[in-house]
Amino acid sequence: MIAGSRKLDIRKKWWSVTLDEDLVECRATVPKEGHDRIKVLAGLLGEKLPILVGKLVISALTMYERGVEEAPEIEAARQAAMAQVASRSSAGTSVGDLCRAILRSRFPDDNGAARMRQCAMVTAIAVEADAGHMPSVSTIARLTGNHPSQIMLLAQVLEDRNVLLRIHTPNVKKGRAAKMLQIRADAVAELDKVHIKATGRPILEAPESVAVADDVSK
Repeated sequence: MIAGSRKLDIRKKWWSVTLDEDLVECRATVPKEGHDRIKVLAGLLGEKLPILVGKLVISALTMYERGVEEAPEIEAARQAAMAQVASRSSAGTSVGDLCRAILRSRFPDDNGAARMRQCAMVTAIAVEADAGHMPSVSTIARLTGNHPSQIMLLAQVLEDRNVLLRIHTPNVKKGRAAKMLQIRADAVAELDKVHIKATGRPILEAPESVAVADDVSK
């Protein structure tokens, strides 16, 4: 009871500081899946959940009153990493282009199977993003039926090659933080730079095929 009372006191104190004469507290009921997505967005924007829900409601209300088809921008929304996790980034780099670059790469520690796994990884991330979800190591592991440690290794390789970003996001689930996976908007260009450092040649000029023995031997 003491812990519960302390939590209630903290909440009351927060509301007394946050609410002013222009703000009114009200309750909102949303589906669990939507609630999880709002929590992720709140973490990315650095907003308190009740405040963000209020902004979303006002944005939807404004859209309804104006009769427009597209929702108005939420303050600071452009800073959200969610804007670039879709299969086609704002810079126009598609997952197909990225997979093609990965398949044409010839990093010394990779073989054909490794490149196929990397393509599957970025495709899975894009699929989750297109579905409106925020991809993480655990969600991709569940989606593909793999152990999280295997997905973590793949994510680390792609992060080291500037293909992925892992974004620390608080309050993803029951107050727990997680690192969301995001395909970089400049993934192909950055991968090419790393490839030049590792092999001395750009990916786009790499040969279409190499000796099969080179891959099989690894």
